[in-house]
Amino acid sequence: MSLVSGSLPPGLELEEWRWANRYIINGTPEAVGEYTFTVEANNEFGSDTKTFTIKVVMLEIPQITTDSLPNGKIGRYYGNIFEATDYAEWSVESDSLPPGFELRRSFIGGVPTEGGEYTFTVKARNALGSDTKTFTINIIKPVPKIITTSLLLELPVGSYYGRWLLEVTDDDGENIEDVNCSLISGSLPSGLELNSNCEFLGILTKVGSYTFTLKAEGVYGSDTKTFTMNVRPQITTDSLPNGIVNQYYEQEIRAEDRSTWSVESGSLPPGLELHSRSLKKP
Repeated sequence: MSLVSGSLPPGLELEEWRWANRYIINGTPEAVGEYTFTVEANNEFGSDTKTFTIKVVMLEIPQITTDSLPNGKIGRYYGNIFEATDYAEWSVESDSLPPGFELRRSFIGGVPTEGGEYTFTVKARNALGSDTKTFTINIIKPVPKIITTSLLLELPVGSYYGRWLLEVTDDDGENIEDVNCSLISGSLPSGLELNSNCEFLGILTKVGSYTFTLKAEGVYGSDTKTFTMNVRPQITTDSLPNGIVNQYYEQEIRAEDRSTWSVESGSLPPGLELHSRSLKKP
């Protein structure tokens, strides 16, 4: 590889690193300016050229321009970048970062492990001087919050509840996975169970209205919520056979559970009445 036109900034040179099979531009720039140059790479099969521009500016004392840092949350990855007006090397000047955090160059990040408010001072430094600034990060403990507003609260008896999940988040709406759920008062509909993973399982077997209170408990707190679920009858008879004038007729109408029966709309054929749960001629 070679320089074919233009010039590198004074103090820089194009150097071959044979051991790494590559070329680098290195050195210490000596003059402010904008330098455009073209390099050529070639081998026995041909060549290619490309033009680059390097802008050299005067180094200044860095000024930290980052005003504040966002809060973090236990167990949630955190990452942010400190910014300054010029090139700088970064360090923690006093106090300490939140547990689980580290400062790499201008990047602060990690997974916080302990809640609390942490105040610390960072320094941005180069050859001409330095600047310091103090920051505070509040590491929040994620307290569970049951946000489910309904549990399919009206279903016919015989319905299957298959792994229906109670939704639990923190105050910011992020799901919390490490939560145990339990029934603390009332009773679930017959046939329905709640496991510790906040999943509902079972088949609704009995008509009725059921009011119960659930608790979601995490490492840093808990939440409770009360629900009412109505399990209604389910008529399983799909159709009725035809009748013949002046001939006795009787047909049972079936349902999943004991029910009180009535004619909701329309009218029965003249001469038929609804008795308990069957149609018959009196």
